[in-house]
Amino acid sequence: MKRAGSDDALRCSFCHKSQDVVGKLISSPNDYPRAYICDECIAVCNSILEDDRHDQPYGAPHKLPKPLELKEYLDQYVIGQDPTKKKLAVAVYNHYKRIQMNKQRGAEVELSKSNNAPIAGKDFKTGQTLMKTILAPGFKARMIGMNGWFSTNILGNRDGEVLEDPGSFKTKEESKLSVLDRILQPELYPELYGNIHHKVRINYYPPRGDNKEGWDNIDIFGWLGYPMQIKVDFLCRDSILAAPIVLDLVLFLDLAQRSEELRGIGVQEWLSFYLKSPMTVPGLYPEHDLFIQSMKLKNTLRHLKGESLITHLGLEYYD
Repeated sequence: MKRAGSDDALRCSFCHKSQDVVGKLISSPNDYPRAYICDECIAVCNSILEDDRHDQPYGAPHKLPKPLELKEYLDQYVIGQDPTKKKLAVAVYNHYKRIQMNKQRGAEVELSKSNNAPIAGKDFKTGQTLMKTILAPGFKARMIGMNGWFSTNILGNRDGEVLEDPGSFKTKEESKLSVLDRILQPELYPELYGNIHHKVRINYYPPRGDNKEGWDNIDIFGWLGYPMQIKVDFLCRDSILAAPIVLDLVLFLDLAQRSEELRGIGVQEWLSFYLKSPMTVPGLYPEHDLFIQSMKLKNTLRHLKGESLITHLGLEYYD
């Protein structure tokens, strides 16, 4: 940069002030054409954008067509198949209505209730997280302490490519990390689980294809603090593990929509068995222990059929 006071000193491309009278002068990333903007003009731009946000909030929805309007639009291109078009119109409407209401606390639950559209969560529990929700409850049941859990994932499909993006990985990382906290409850057992070093890594490796590999190193300790290790190498195929979950969820969500007891309640927590990020009503924390989730699923189905719930008390064996 030229020294302040010279005739050819660098200037802001917007206000034309020279670099010696502004606090900061920022250059464009490209040489041709080279442009500059000063900190004062940046502040003005931010002020303009902020005013626009107040006038029309970011993401402010346009008028959302009603399902009937969407159906009429589909009629222009699809002959017959009225039942399918009606279902599609309602599904599209609910999807975009949910997006519009996404920033309101509890909006998803209220929208689900009002449209009799049961919801349960997101992200199928198929690979490494499935292993964590199987192993961690066992450690806790036997009061086996833990110092650390290091997880590496090797993914070759579209999932791995997407998760190379830091923003996408952050969401996945948070869901994976939260599982152990919920299961092990370090606030209740600080001596056993209060100082766990939990690391998650995801690597995109195209030759792996639809196969994926989850490798875990678990540092545990037992009586008298004696250290031990467990290593797990889970080689699996994503589609084979996910397909049965899809089929089960289709059937159970349809059941929830038709059941008098379940329809209209919104969140179907009893389906958390299948999901990495299960939903709950506001104020409750999600359950991640696979065995508790399994019991909730079975007992909900037994309750709907009017059968006695599973308690495992075993007292009836002695009657």
